[in-house]
Amino acid sequence: MWNLKANVIPVEIGAPGTISKSFRQYLSNITGKHEIKALHTTAILGSVHILLKVLCISTKHISRAT
Repeated sequence: MWNLKANVIPVEIGAPGTISKSFRQYLSNITGKHEIKALHTTAILGSVHILLKVLCISTKHISRAT
């Protein structure tokens, strides 16, 4: 079981319109159908989720201190 081979596929999505030059090549190695627009939307929503969590924690700490 430990003698398994794995492929690491680097897929990084930034702000809308910013993808690496080899993004489409790497994406073609992943099985299934993927739309770049949907991947961008998912990346943005994930970033918003993280920011909201961080900002809520920060505002709780600030409001407790005052």
